[in-house]
Amino acid sequence: MLDILVRIAEDRQATPLASAPAQAPDFKESRERIDRVLTHLHLHYARTISLDELADIAALSVSGLHRMFRRHTAGTISEYLMRIRIGDACARLSSTDQAIHHISDAVGYSSLANFNRQFKALKGMTPREYRAMFLRR
Repeated sequence: MLDILVRIAEDRQATPLASAPAQAPDFKESRERIDRVLTHLHLHYARTISLDELADIAALSVSGLHRMFRRHTAGTISEYLMRIRIGDACARLSSTDQAIHHISDAVGYSSLANFNRQFKALKGMTPREYRAMFLRR
């Protein structure tokens, strides 16, 4: 059986029954787009960023932006933005004595209740409990 397959593979006069295998799409342009979006998010996470603004940066529709973002980050834009904001809040909670409501405002939350809810969802504890872990040391 293998001998037959080798002969078929080496036959230069054979006509393929199917088209050539599909080539992987060029991700260079897509990589540049996601890089522009991620850079913008990291530079401006503390303010309100609209999906239309990000779509313009990526030169895509809003739905195209969502697809590209999920493909490259395996998550949504709002999840990514929340992780950036909460990450900055963690750094501030552990290294300063700034009031929690000032920190929540500084990292982009206009509602302290929403900040507390998202912080607890991501970290499994409240901002106050998180800060207390660093005060004990």
